[in-house]
Amino acid sequence: MEPQVSRTADGTKVFYTWVNNSTYTLGAANQSPNLFSRAFDVTVNKWTNVKDFTSCNGAMNGLVLFPHLASEILEPVAGTFKLASVYGALSVANDPSSTSNFRFIDNATFLSTEFTINQPTVAVTINQGNSWLLCPSNNLTLSITGAYSQVLWNNATITNSTTVNTPSLYIVTVKNACAFGADSITVTGLVSTPVANSASICIGNSSTLSVTGNAFSYTWQPSNVTTTSTIVSPTTTSIYTLNATGTGPCVDSKTLQVTVNPLPTITVNNPTACTNSNLMFTASGGTVVNWVGPNAFFVTVQNPTIVNVQPLHSGCYTVTGASACGGTNTAMSCGTVFPLPGLTVSGTPTVMCAGNSATFNVSGATTYSWNSGPTTSAIVVSPSLTTSYTVIGTDVNTCTSSAVSSISVNPLPIVSINGPSIICIGALANITASGANTYTWNTSATTSSISVSPTTTTTYTVNGTSAAGCTNSATYAQNVSTCSGLAEINDTKGISIYPNPNNGEFMIVSGADINLVIVNNLGDVVSTINLSATSEQKINLNNLPEGVYFIIGKNDLGLVRQKILISK
Repeated sequence: MEPQVSRTADGTKVFYTWVNNSTYTLGAANQSPNLFSRAFDVTVNKWTNVKDFTSCNGAMNGLVLFPHLASEILEPVAGTFKLASVYGALSVANDPSSTSNFRFIDNATFLSTEFTINQPTVAVTINQGNSWLLCPSNNLTLSITGAYSQVLWNNATITNSTTVNTPSLYIVTVKNACAFGADSITVTGLVSTPVANSASICIGNSSTLSVTGNAFSYTWQPSNVTTTSTIVSPTTTSIYTLNATGTGPCVDSKTLQVTVNPLPTITVNNPTACTNSNLMFTASGGTVVNWVGPNAFFVTVQNPTIVNVQPLHSGCYTVTGASACGGTNTAMSCGTVFPLPGLTVSGTPTVMCAGNSATFNVSGATTYSWNSGPTTSAIVVSPSLTTSYTVIGTDVNTCTSSAVSSISVNPLPIVSINGPSIICIGALANITASGANTYTWNTSATTSSISVSPTTTTTYTVNGTSAAGCTNSATYAQNVSTCSGLAEINDTKGISIYPNPNNGEFMIVSGADINLVIVNNLGDVVSTINLSATSEQKINLNNLPEGVYFIIGKNDLGLVRQKILISK
């Protein structure tokens, strides 16, 4: 059944009647909680409550309602209102401040002239105007002036004033008899957001303070600047206050802190180094930008090292350091390069014979260390071979240097003495020294060979001197025998035998032909010799053991008897 507009049996109430609500399209209408819902009595031009403000009737289905806003009803001409086809229901039963859902009913038919009415009005004005900029955390009291039979604010207040602290659209609706009136005010929250483009700066730098918001005006303190931005250059950490002005006036204050960081304090060392070592610089308290110093020195590392330094690297170096905020500062580091100690080594003598000693003296440093072990400035050495000595000297700056000194050692001559191991009493022994250049015997002789004829075993000593002047000695014991078992004779009779004593090889010279026999000291013949006159003949008796032997023969001069000594 299509909805029809009808009246009550007594003709005083206008309402819709329908059977099935689900077959009709419902359109959205006002959702605010501040509508007065009234049924209109056309006979007496009065409103009849559908719901009141103290006890609400939630059974509103089927009632034709007048909303109080013109935009929600038909208004063919100004001041003349036509019944709107709306259906109303409370979203929360018995709650006059709850949202009321109103829907326009489509496809309703009625005579437009039948429902033309004039709605009485009453004037009402919110004393605070139509807009208000409210500071955060502030309260605002909205009020109207006048006496009304009913007052309703859209926050459910029913008195002439209401206190709010939340930005919103606030509406007051009043009623006097059949007359209605309404007014509204938009309360906007004051917003101010100050920012600093650099909340942390280095001393000497600046920061721009600015604000975004909807305040009527702004004032920065302590500078009393009234623009939305200002540039500050504090020398210490400072607090800036922004005062934002709203309606009232109210003032919303916010603060900004600009932290001022001091320039970095650069701490450096004053390094020292010995020549040819490393000079190491250190810096702390900031990030190094660069180091600049003598000899066009320029680096960008934090802790530079100059390797293999020389005295010319001594001097002061300037380092520039930066802090995290970008500020820079400088410091000076003075480095010193000490020269190495100059060592002077003297040695006496520089050339010596083995077995002698030499003294080395060193100067030019404070402490010393020799490779041979001593730690004194002077050392005495007795090398057996040519030797080099290294000394390391350390000065008061702990710098060290070394020096090398050598001593030439000439070896001692190896002196040896050769002679017959034994001779007979009265025999002549030739003793020969070798291994040296010159000789001095304990007999005062200065030749390499001496002839001796001791009667008892005697020791002979010779001092041999080499070409280098080095002297060594040797001793020789000449054994003497009584030569028993054969007469000790020595009748040469023109026979010459040499050298005698010998090691077994003798030269024999005879003035005439002669046959000789050689016998030992027991009288045994051990060899024979046939000599020609005036000839020199070599005889080899190496096969015979050491000892005394006798050569016996006979020539024109008579019996030849001569003693020889083989000494090996």
